[in-house]
Amino acid sequence: MQPTTINVFLGPQIGDSMAFVYLNLVAFLVTLMFVLRVGTGKIAKPIFFISLGFLISACIPLTLGNEYLWMVPLIQTLFSILGIMGFMSAYGVFDLITKKQN
Repeated sequence: MQPTTINVFLGPQIGDSMAFVYLNLVAFLVTLMFVLRVGTGKIAKPIFFISLGFLISACIPLTLGNEYLWMVPLIQTLFSILGIMGFMSAYGVFDLITKKQN
C-alpha cells in the first residue's frame, strides 16, 4: 500500500513565501504609520490592535510553518474584534447602550 499525499494549494507565491504574507506586512506598516499620525488619542489603541493582527498573521507561516496556517484567520478575527470594541469604547457606543431611559 502506497502512502497518500495531499497537495495543498497555498495561493500565489512571491519568492518562497505566500503573497498574503507580504500583503499583511504592508498593511501592518500602513496602519502603523496611521497610528503614528494619530498620536496618543483614543483611537490609537484600536488601530494598533488591528495592525498587530496584520503583523502576527504575517509571522505565523514564516515562523511556525504552513501547518499552522489555520491560525491566520483566527488571529486576524480576534485582533479585529478587539479593535472594533476599542473603537466602540472610544466613540461611546457602550455608554449609549448601557444608558438607562428616564
